[in-house]
Amino acid sequence: MKTARRLLFLCLFSCLTACDPGDCPEGSTVVWADVEPLFSEHCVACHSSTLSEDERLEAPVGYDYDTIEAARAHPNWTWAEVKLGHMPPSGALGEQDQELIRAWLACGG
Repeated sequence: MKTARRLLFLCLFSCLTACDPGDCPEGSTVVWADVEPLFSEHCVACHSSTLSEDERLEAPVGYDYDTIEAARAHPNWTWAEVKLGHMPPSGALGEQDQELIRAWLACGG
């Protein structure tokens, strides 16, 4: 299983430049308080800095969404996972939630 996870991670890593969240929308006012509830609801059960590797359900260590600093750390990877519908594993976020996350990532959080 770890080999498959590493292969998936490498494939995702190769698409990171293609999955740049793009430019910050003009006049954007998106802040952490706007996206934090999405990360709390859909991400931190597996992507939290407080979880051991076994508790992460195969989420890569260091890819966390429980703090603003952690959520800012990998914007291209985050956007790739959201845009491609890989995350959350329960099903892709709606377009409005995806755009909210994209804008937040693009604007530097």
